[in-house]
Amino acid sequence: MSATLASMPAAIVAASTVFRFDQKSAWFWQKPKRIETLLRAIRYQSMAVPEASQQFSQLEVEMKRYWISLGTVNRRSD
Repeated sequence: MSATLASMPAAIVAASTVFRFDQKSAWFWQKPKRIETLLRAIRYQSMAVPEASQQFSQLEVEMKRYWISLGTVNRRSD
């Protein structure tokens, strides 16, 4: 029992390293905020549909590049 309790901190650190919860959380927060920015530009700044489509496509490519996969250690996340 005490060995199980003693190993829990190491297991938590290992899980955090593998699953990268904080970076995935930041990714999931950033994408909708950037889409909302694009939507505001369409609604209030009269952004043209072709330009909005192009920016959305660029956003999709960029966000895919920063996706944190299971077990990746050195991938960047902004």
